[in-house]
Amino acid sequence: MTWNEIIGYIIAAFIGYILPKAWNFFTIKRVRNSILRWLAFFFHTRTLKTKSIKSNIETYLNQEIKVANTRAFGSNILIDEKVKVEWVRLEEEETILTEEGEVIIRLGYNMDENRNYIEAVMKYLEKSFLPDARPYLSGGLFAALLLEFAHRIALDRGKKAFRYYNEHYLSPQMDNKDVINFMDKTAEIKKAGFFTPVFLRELNELGLNLSRKRKRRSDKLNREIEEFIDFLYDIANMDEYRKARGEDPPLDFIREFIRTQIVLVKRAETTEITGHKTAVNYAFRNGAFSVYIAGVGRNADLVKDVYTLGFNTYKKQFKLLARGCTDIEREYENEIRKAGRICLIERMRTT
Repeated sequence: MTWNEIIGYIIAAFIGYILPKAWNFFTIKRVRNSILRWLAFFFHTRTLKTKSIKSNIETYLNQEIKVANTRAFGSNILIDEKVKVEWVRLEEEETILTEEGEVIIRLGYNMDENRNYIEAVMKYLEKSFLPDARPYLSGGLFAALLLEFAHRIALDRGKKAFRYYNEHYLSPQMDNKDVINFMDKTAEIKKAGFFTPVFLRELNELGLNLSRKRKRRSDKLNREIEEFIDFLYDIANMDEYRKARGEDPPLDFIREFIRTQIVLVKRAETTEITGHKTAVNYAFRNGAFSVYIAGVGRNADLVKDVYTLGFNTYKKQFKLLARGCTDIEREYENEIRKAGRICLIERMRTT
């Protein structure tokens, strides 16, 4: 063993075990990860490189859990437990398990960081994605939602990571008509900014409520979920819907299991929001459990005003809960994007 390797082991122990106990903030962890990569390059030590890969994966996943659940207005669409990565000798021994409040991902001792990154993400999602809704979703729909959620993660990581994701996870599903049909629609819902804050949240809350009542999955439930997908798809493609039918798509979805309404704020040229407040009133009088108030561009500035006015006006009458607001992004043709906002008012449930 050379002196460089000995020094590398000592530094790895210090940075890998002592500093994390004192450095608990995400931005500081990113600095630590950069230091690890630089030291691994300088000292040429396998130990430092694996610690850098491990730390990067843990930092990203733990942050993604917080961000995704926040975007879903506090509905835990990802299991809210700390992620920890452990190395195993062989890729065949890779697995994931839950132990004492931690999700432990065991990865093969592989130096391909992109491969390890995607494998960790996919193993985590297969275990922890939509935990309450999963028992009530068809296999094809769950696979489509997982891939749709993972797609952005892989793209954000870069070309090499996306190539691995595409080769090992996305492409094998391209011949599955159910998965592709669902993904064609969820991709449009995502472009409208409704995928995580509306669709995934409603599904997860649906699963939670059904499990509390000890309900089982049924053909009727399957049909209603598919109708809900079509409902959001039509809103996401409002211009095409209007051209084909000569009218706007419905903004309320009041069924047996899912009862929600979308209020679109579209008049940025005026500060008059009485009509939008009336829409909130109508929604809850019509039996909605949740009302999402959304707008993009200049309209986003009025969304919170409608949300605040609607909640304060009707909170006692309908026993409402204010779930807050989150940012969204609307994607148009030619990759034009507009920032937006969506807020949620929810009826207090007694069961």
